[in-house]
Amino acid sequence: MLDSLVLSLQQFIHWLNCEHSGCCVQIPRNMRLMYVHAYQSYVWNSVVSRRVREFGLVPRPGDLAVRGPVTSDVYEHTGI
Repeated sequence: MLDSLVLSLQQFIHWLNCEHSGCCVQIPRNMRLMYVHAYQSYVWNSVVSRRVREFGLVPRPGDLAVRGPVTSDVYEHTGI
């Protein structure tokens, strides 16, 4: 799939006779969304990693946390 994507972009660039203009619209929508979701995951993981590095795993004011002990039914309902 990636090979066909690269090939279609190369053909489009050659057809336009330019460097990058309009290449993003040539990428299928589902592939563009995959890049957006991957970037969202990267940002989220970076923020969480920094938070854990600076404050540890102890809840701080402003955090969303479960009150009381976490029971096994929480894992069953969330699929964890």
